[in-house]
Amino acid sequence: MDEHCPIIVAANRDERYNRPSAAPTFWHTEPQILAGRDLVAGGTWLGVNEFGLLVGVLNRPSVGEAEPLKPARSRGLLCRDLLKLKTAVAAAEFVKTEKAEYQPFTLVFADSKTAWIAYNLLREIKTV
Repeated sequence: MDEHCPIIVAANRDERYNRPSAAPTFWHTEPQILAGRDLVAGGTWLGVNEFGLLVGVLNRPSVGEAEPLKPARSRGLLCRDLLKLKTAVAAAEFVKTEKAEYQPFTLVFADSKTAWIAYNLLREIKTV
């Protein structure tokens, strides 16, 4: 591990290839965010902010649900919401109080001190 790079992540976006997206770039936001952008809903699947908070979301297949939840908030918008925070602990607290409904997901968020996983299954978000 390098003290200047406490987290190293590699990932690919393999959702629907026909869903338009923009390559990672700096967003004109406060705090500053480096992330790709979903051009349909406006969220992201993976990003890091100026405080060193990394957030990534993975879609999960629906299990035990007759059909996909509609309407559901974009999972990428939750990722974007967390990237506005300073720490992984703050992100965990945010997720624990989130009330919007989402399709199933696995969410990873980490900073140089802590790392968390949250998942949404059957319309309930849990953190680990």
